[in-house]
Amino acid sequence: MSKRREKKQVDPQLPADVKAVATRLRDTEPHSPAMGFALAQWSAFALVCLLIAVLHVVIWNRSGAFWRDECASILLSRAPSWRDLFSELRTDSFPALFVVMLRIWTLCGPGMSETGLHVFGMLISLGTLVSIVLSCRAFGVKIPLLAVALVCLNSTVLYYGSAIRAYGLAALLIVACFAMFWRFARYPTPRSGAYAFLLALLSIHCNYQNCYLLFGIGTAAAATCLLRGAWKRCLLILSICFVAAVTMLVYLPVIIRYREDTSISHFVLDMHIIGVRFLEALADRNLALLVTWVALGIGALAFVIMEIRRARGSPSQSPPLSPGLYCALTVILAAVTGSVFFQTNGMFPFAWHYIPFIALAGVAIDCSLQTTRSWRWLSPAKCLIACFVAAISFLPAWKEAHLRRTNVDFIAATVESRAAPQDLILVNPFWLRPSFKQYYHGATTWRVVPIDPDDPGQYWHGSGVSIKNMMTRPDSIGPTLQMVQDTLRRGGRLWIVGGIEFLPPNVSPPDLIPAPHPQYGWDNNAYSEIWSAHLGSFLRKHARKATVIIAPHESVNPLESMCLILVEGWGSP
Repeated sequence: MSKRREKKQVDPQLPADVKAVATRLRDTEPHSPAMGFALAQWSAFALVCLLIAVLHVVIWNRSGAFWRDECASILLSRAPSWRDLFSELRTDSFPALFVVMLRIWTLCGPGMSETGLHVFGMLISLGTLVSIVLSCRAFGVKIPLLAVALVCLNSTVLYYGSAIRAYGLAALLIVACFAMFWRFARYPTPRSGAYAFLLALLSIHCNYQNCYLLFGIGTAAAATCLLRGAWKRCLLILSICFVAAVTMLVYLPVIIRYREDTSISHFVLDMHIIGVRFLEALADRNLALLVTWVALGIGALAFVIMEIRRARGSPSQSPPLSPGLYCALTVILAAVTGSVFFQTNGMFPFAWHYIPFIALAGVAIDCSLQTTRSWRWLSPAKCLIACFVAAISFLPAWKEAHLRRTNVDFIAATVESRAAPQDLILVNPFWLRPSFKQYYHGATTWRVVPIDPDDPGQYWHGSGVSIKNMMTRPDSIGPTLQMVQDTLRRGGRLWIVGGIEFLPPNVSPPDLIPAPHPQYGWDNNAYSEIWSAHLGSFLRKHARKATVIIAPHESVNPLESMCLILVEGWGSP
């Protein structure tokens, strides 16, 4: 009897998802092109993950000590009590979640050492990779190669997302929140609703900027449901966002005090500055990567529009929720509200401020480009683009990973070993105070410029001196010059950490006018330069010798690549 090979039939009573899986298994032969392509995708995904792991190892070995913002969070997490921690949240730029987690990590033991703190940052950074993978799979993207390449190989996300700051954790949580809101929009069960609310709560209590991202996510999810006619589901989603937003009112006193303290660093921002800074964070002057991001964004939007048009022409009267529409609306709304946030806040945007949005945008692009029967070419195209992104992103990320975060620890160690008790240490500019406080443990007196006579310099959170109050004093640099004079006259030496501005001999420093300055207003950077110029002019007239002990180095992050200057001797002009 001849044996005839029969095709396996799919039971019509099985659920639709099981039918689809059974059909794919039936149609996929062990050596078919589909199986070969799947193997190639998994191999590429494994290679990209290996590159990410290698870059984390390099950061672990080469990043060195913690820079000033990290030190500020570390010092706050080590407050004498929980009450002190919450009362001083205004000294940091985040809500409570991150610093609470850091304090718990410290109380459990690992956070007491620098190695343990580095582990904390690395776990969060690698957790972002896991969050991206799981979130993309919730949208049906089995191998999120494109999202992982766009986000996790981004030099900004890699370098600052692994730091002891809340931006990496904020990216991890907002991506998970993005996926969970989509799941709740599709399957509005009590469990998915509870998870969506929890992730929304954690996201905004981790980072204030996640508030506008949550607004984009919630509004997009509600709009997607409303377009389908699921208005009850739309109201549930908006209710979750509203309740989560109400919980942020607990930070209102902190925000008010924070805005008062940081009014000295507010800027008048326009869309040009916000956009340029965002493009720098997105591609870091890598033109090929920037063009790829823009092309992917336009392509994803065009794909969503085509899918919507096809759905309108479909005979089905109840079309399913569109993941592409949800992703596109989320990114657009988040971008618009984010611009308003930066302009209203008045704080100058740095690269790390965009990390959560970059993570959200990368996931949204990958999940928007859904492969269907009519778009089978899309999956190979996404794989090729992801490999191209990985290729052009690795070298910039490799260079960034070798960048030391600070050299203040070297400076502190040098001063600690060489400074005498009768010497004086001046930290200039004043925002280096957290770094120096973290790493200096010597007996020599140290102060920030300008010296506040009422500041004993013993504050655990590293920000006891009120620079804003010093800016309002008529002779704010006077106590500093007097202390320098007393130190040099009695034979002591002056150690300047950070740097100082020595004007030419025939140039006088700008007039020191109490804030608000008629030209600079409340700009603390301008006042810092004026204080530095007055101190440099004073030393040029009276000091006998100034020597650069440690110079800035290109292997250190430019934001905290400082010098150490030794000033000796006293003489009349």
